[in-house]
Amino acid sequence: MSLSDLSSVSLRIQGVSGIAAAVQAFAPTLIISILNPEDGAQDPLADTTTPIVRLRFHDSRERHMRAVWAGFDDLDTVAAALDAHGPEAPRLLIHCQAGQRRSPAIAIFALAHLLTQGRAEGLSAQEAEAIVATVFAASPHAEPDGRILSLAVEHLDGGALALYDALEAHTAPKPKPESAQKRHATTGGKKRKAFRV
Repeated sequence: MSLSDLSSVSLRIQGVSGIAAAVQAFAPTLIISILNPEDGAQDPLADTTTPIVRLRFHDSRERHMRAVWAGFDDLDTVAAALDAHGPEAPRLLIHCQAGQRRSPAIAIFALAHLLTQGRAEGLSAQEAEAIVATVFAASPHAEPDGRILSLAVEHLDGGALALYDALEAHTAPKPKPESAQKRHATTGGKKRKAFRV
């Protein structure tokens, strides 16, 4: 399945807290569930009838001896589920523990896959910007997992390098409004204490 743009895709990114209510409210047609490998027996979506892709790997910031990282097989699994979804654009719900690192990174890969599948050229700068904007609209405090992003770009045969520029542009510090800059200049950037007379 390949899309010409993202206008028909609905995306929700969620932490594990409140996931059952989110599934009921959003009514996804495909769920990507990301948990730690040791959490496998505690499936929060065990009673859900929606098709689910279950991935089990750790956040790449976790540093312990038995850490399991995302791999190409995880991205292959996501791509296969998207390809098998059918002709309609998915209502895609992706969750991990907090909805901030793993699920936004997998969402970026999923949207990039939907746009590039079946065509020779990679993502344009505009498409990369649309992907990043869509993901951050679904998860405003996202910090997409860098390891997964690197795998995603490689999985897409380098055709998604524009994602790096789009992410950098989206997460770069925004300049302060002119009024705030003037206030900062006149007060030396320090808050004045109020003194009682």
